[in-house]
Amino acid sequence: MPLYAIITLLSAVVILLAGFRIYLMERNNAAYQAFGLVCVNLSWMCFCWYEMEQTGDLATAQFYRKLQFVWALNNPLLVYGSWRLAEMHQKRISPWIYTPFFTLIILPGIYFAYLELFTPNGHGAVTLLQNGRWGLDIKGDVYTYLRGIWTILIMGSCLFLIYQVYRKERIPKKKRWLALLLLFFAFVIVSTVSKNYILPLQGKSQPLNESVNFALAILVMGWGVSDFRLFELKPESTFELVTGAMTNMLILVDQDLFIKKINPSTEAFFNLPEKEVRSQPLSLLVGKKAVSELFDNLDPTQKHTEQEIGFDRGDETATFLVTLSTIFSKRGKVRGYALVSTDLTPYYAAMEKVQEYNVKLESSNKALERFAYAASHDMKEPLRTIGGFAGLLKQEAYLTANLNIQEYVGFIDQGVRRMDAIIKSLLELSRLNEENPACQLIDLNVVITEIREKLHSLLTRKNARIIGHNLPEIYGNYGQLSLLFQNLIENGIKYNESASPEVSITALEALNGYEFSIRDNGIGINPIYKDQIFLMFKRLHSWAEYEGTGMGLAICKKIIDHLDGRIWLEPGNAEGSTFKLWIPEKKADGPSSSKTQPDFVAVKS
Repeated sequence: MPLYAIITLLSAVVILLAGFRIYLMERNNAAYQAFGLVCVNLSWMCFCWYEMEQTGDLATAQFYRKLQFVWALNNPLLVYGSWRLAEMHQKRISPWIYTPFFTLIILPGIYFAYLELFTPNGHGAVTLLQNGRWGLDIKGDVYTYLRGIWTILIMGSCLFLIYQVYRKERIPKKKRWLALLLLFFAFVIVSTVSKNYILPLQGKSQPLNESVNFALAILVMGWGVSDFRLFELKPESTFELVTGAMTNMLILVDQDLFIKKINPSTEAFFNLPEKEVRSQPLSLLVGKKAVSELFDNLDPTQKHTEQEIGFDRGDETATFLVTLSTIFSKRGKVRGYALVSTDLTPYYAAMEKVQEYNVKLESSNKALERFAYAASHDMKEPLRTIGGFAGLLKQEAYLTANLNIQEYVGFIDQGVRRMDAIIKSLLELSRLNEENPACQLIDLNVVITEIREKLHSLLTRKNARIIGHNLPEIYGNYGQLSLLFQNLIENGIKYNESASPEVSITALEALNGYEFSIRDNGIGINPIYKDQIFLMFKRLHSWAEYEGTGMGLAICKKIIDHLDGRIWLEPGNAEGSTFKLWIPEKKADGPSSSKTQPDFVAVKS
């Protein structure tokens, strides 16, 4: 057997093995499928060349040449594989390959394959060269010229696609392999031009057997593609990395609930290595009760379910939030289940501690409230005594000419009045903490009328007036609602330098509550204090400027909170202040159905 025939046979084997290597790297990858099929076709062509090298009969040589028609299918496969390879590593490659351009590339391939298989084109020019080997006499063969032009276009497209990745690639090793692929396609273009154009111009026949060239090129391409594969995340290794890093437990079982895999978090929780539980029933790991709760009422049509389950671990049971996902085959049959479990035990332990702290805090608050009530109530009697004697001293002081004594007595009297106001506010605040205050349907017009009577002296002294009528009826505690509106109205009159102070109350009726506006023409409030003004003992002015305890708005806020409502300072007023209240509509048999601020639909004034 001639040496070149042996080399041809070895080339066929090398190309076939390289093709299988590429294909088996990822069977579902279109790029590897295309390159693998190219290798199979080229290997077939090498076997045909080998058979041609063994015969001296022209008819037999033409027959095997005819069987090499598959070369025409390789070119479209190379373009498709190059595009897919480029797309894998450079997502910005545009899918122009699906446009009519790809159709124009693939159709000539089918046509050329038909011509070579069923007509003399391609094999009709087979001739025996002077060296005793077969070649093609292509002088004046238009078909061969067209085929060469098409091949150059094909390889140019492949060259373009790989170059798009090459010029944007930043990893040196990948860039080197891309350069090898570029050289491979450039080599095919040069060899095609040489065979189809340069040799005919020199009057030489085209050599047929290119098996060694093909073998070397495929090896380069195969190694390059394989090396590309090293830069990708394999699904298996990616799965291992992800499950290994999970803090959640992962258990994979088959359709019969036998364990197939567990991750390290599961191993750590149950203190069992995977090899000991693999192929064992799931109940052996998590307990029969947990398996029953998970699967007894499982809807087979649901892909995911979620529920809290107790897993047995020795003598204790830990609570987990288990997400159960059903794994289906391509035909829709159940193949198994994936259980992803989050340990809720620390969460419930923390919740239990929070509840304990809440109970202690509530008990402490109640004790503090009782102390505040008792202290403020018990302080009224001695304060009243101090006030009485201070009044007597004041009378005596005016009978003397000592101005210092008069001033000192005035300070005592002012301190007594201030302390009395604070004690009064503390008592009011303590009463707000009653668990079940008596509630009824209250006409706010009656409340405003009563407030006018209570503040008659202040209204007369400051020439002030309160505007408010046609107000709604709301459900609540009469004393609390009266205190709420009185504090807001009294502030509007007290913090007012106008010659005729005025406070107006309006209401907007809502589907599930009311919004009230309490507007005054007083000194106003800087918007930067819109949240601070509702804090206990927060005052924006000194006692010398305006008397007060700094508790009025804090009491209003607490009353509104009891009503599940809202209170806020309306910003943007040029003069005075506007406080907004939203109080949900409640009925005698329970609270309102909503605690959110509604849309307002009608106006009452």
